[in-house]
Amino acid sequence: MDGLDLALVRFEHDGKWSFHVLGTGTTPFSAELLQTIEKAFSGNAFDLAFAHKTIGKAFGKMALDLLSVSSEKADLISSHGHTIFHQPELSMTFQAGSGAEIAAITGIDTVCDLRTTDISLGGQGAPLVPVGEKALFPDHNLFLNLGGIANISIHGEKTRAFDICHCNMILNTLAVEVNKPFDENGDLARSGNIDQHLHDRLSQSMTVHEKGPHSIGREHFEGSLASLLEDIHLSTEDKLRTSVEVIATCIAEALNGQKGSTVMVTGGGAYNAFLIERIREISKATLFIPESTIVEFKEAIIFAFLGLLRSLNKPNCFKDVTGAKADNIGGAIYSGNSNKAS
Repeated sequence: MDGLDLALVRFEHDGKWSFHVLGTGTTPFSAELLQTIEKAFSGNAFDLAFAHKTIGKAFGKMALDLLSVSSEKADLISSHGHTIFHQPELSMTFQAGSGAEIAAITGIDTVCDLRTTDISLGGQGAPLVPVGEKALFPDHNLFLNLGGIANISIHGEKTRAFDICHCNMILNTLAVEVNKPFDENGDLARSGNIDQHLHDRLSQSMTVHEKGPHSIGREHFEGSLASLLEDIHLSTEDKLRTSVEVIATCIAEALNGQKGSTVMVTGGGAYNAFLIERIREISKATLFIPESTIVEFKEAIIFAFLGLLRSLNKPNCFKDVTGAKADNIGGAIYSGNSNKAS
């Protein structure tokens, strides 16, 4: 809910894929856009439709802003959109941000709605990044992303990937209690103490019991975790310290027993020194944190790649990861030339 990550990327294929990042940026959401997004979660059908259109327009303008400071031109835009609902058990997912609006504003062909084909084929619609990891980062086989939700990818004879637990969604929500957007370096958490009662309740709520492909949405956070953290009378520091311990333990359980020399860690949580420290201590895993561009924009880079695969009519989602009936080609394409037609 903080902003949009954008990456301008050139991809080349010469027997294998390679990429070069030409530009990046993170554009904060305006207060007005944040209000529109929030109403999409809790409002009526009109609020959702209005948000879909409004987010698309905002994303299109943000893309043009990034391109305006680059000498490079874009052949294609690939937009993940902002997830409003994700309930694969109901065969439902929705990412707001109209691709038609983006294409109309930019004049560039736009790929969007990358998850629904997989959902329709019985999959989780997530995670999608393993396709990009396998093609773009072949020197690694273990990937940990510490975003709003922590997820892991394991590349071997088959590729497996799944959401582990909520991560920054919890930590950032708690940091707001003391008027901070996030807990920088994990300093607040480090200064707190573990509360065993909260620890046990969080562990019970955050542990995933499914053995097959699974994904986690905002609904789980709002349905149980948010109220649990609000209702308990502890200092923010103690709540953060306890949450970090539970998150690190969940991640360690997912890492333990995996084959691989190092784990590439990306996402905003990679900068949370205390969380990284606890994961290392509990899991004994060797964590590799790459250069900042990859830490911050790996997912933007990969979603650009997934859009490219869609435009080439090549599979951009693995059935082994999502549980779908087949590898599939996800995404809708809107023509950027529509507003130029005579």
